[in-house]
Amino acid sequence: MIDVIDELMGPVLPRCNETFTTKRDLLQHKRSTHRDHMCDTCGLAFDTKFALETHRKRHEPVRPYKCEYCPLEYYTKAEQLLHVRRLHLKAFEVSCTECALTFRTKQMLAQHMKTHTNQRTHTCTVCGFSFKSHTHLNRHTKELHRGVVYECEHCSASYRRKDKLRMHVEKMHNIQTYFVCDICLQSYDTDEKLQEHKAHHQNPKDLQCGVCLGAYKTREEFNDHLCITYRENYICCERDFRYHFFYNKHMFLAHRQQTNVRVKPADGMLLGQYRAKRRRIVAVIVRGKQVPYRFVDLVPPFGWQFLLPGIGVHAQVHLMAQIVQVRAALAQPVHAEQQRIELTA
Repeated sequence: MIDVIDELMGPVLPRCNETFTTKRDLLQHKRSTHRDHMCDTCGLAFDTKFALETHRKRHEPVRPYKCEYCPLEYYTKAEQLLHVRRLHLKAFEVSCTECALTFRTKQMLAQHMKTHTNQRTHTCTVCGFSFKSHTHLNRHTKELHRGVVYECEHCSASYRRKDKLRMHVEKMHNIQTYFVCDICLQSYDTDEKLQEHKAHHQNPKDLQCGVCLGAYKTREEFNDHLCITYRENYICCERDFRYHFFYNKHMFLAHRQQTNVRVKPADGMLLGQYRAKRRRIVAVIVRGKQVPYRFVDLVPPFGWQFLLPGIGVHAQVHLMAQIVQVRAALAQPVHAEQQRIELTA
């Protein structure tokens, strides 16, 4: 059906006789209201036949478009090309004007920019708590309100997050669930995927680094790139950052040094066991109930930010008033045994 342009009123959609001020408003209305092409497998509807055909490829058992730089596979050629340009060639990389951190896409930068403000625009419709990003809201809803639980097949333990379950299986049952590359620390859920990944280290593409697997457009960019270096731990400024992402971010923000540091996995120890050995846990009493407490980050000028399962952000803010008790515990070594701190919410 052909859309009509009314010289006085603007674009008109004949099928519903709606009038719009701009063509953009017309297209948005068509996408949200007139979805005439429905998938006969899952029931999702689309506004164009092309969009439906593209979606149907996702129901096929094989992803035919494979990345030439890593083991990832895609349903469409467009998705595969976008992945290569965004992740490996860094074609869309942008920098934050506030702190100079770089991000792969404008969307990731936009989400990061919210961390520089106190605005929480994503609100939970169930409990009313607000978050800075839709991702955090989804995680909150899934963990607290939808009752999603991942149960251990080997004991009665259960977790709200799948990664926590995998860590538990490695730590408590000595069953490998993370297959970690000893060069770049990328992890996979099967040894087959890990071996495929390692093949890229052994046979990198032209203008691709065999260590960090970064890919570049020119020889000059390749020669100037920041490759992986190794150290014994992620400790700086008397803090253990525990992960290379947080350590490298700290080095840039606090010391203005660009680093690409990794700590190689311990020989003969599963990832879950290694992280459990390094983790520092404090038993916290909140409203008369003991709950696990894990230090997350130091956020000046607010003091120590922390996570308490089942307790909302608002309640945690009130607990900040008594954070001096927690800071006393920080004087202990990083590998300290469990401690017990009483806080009243």
